[in-house]
Amino acid sequence: MLRAPTALTFDDAATVVVEAEASAGIALPALRRSWAEQLNCADIALYEAKRIGGSAVIFDQSMYQRSRAQYRHSQDRRTVR
Repeated sequence: MLRAPTALTFDDAATVVVEAEASAGIALPALRRSWAEQLNCADIALYEAKRIGGSAVIFDQSMYQRSRAQYRHSQDRRTVR
């Protein structure tokens, strides 16, 4: 199991406990979507997975709309400074 802590013992007998988590963004193939667009959709799904705390998320079009809105908001905040 990925989330289970793992103890690593080194030659000098020091032990370190490591916890690992992973997130995955999945974009199912779609007609008329280039490889670059497909990769962008998977990337958007990955950031959504990270936002909700490390899981796998499948891309849907509503994520694209949220992503664009968040990008515009971040650009607006940069302009104000």
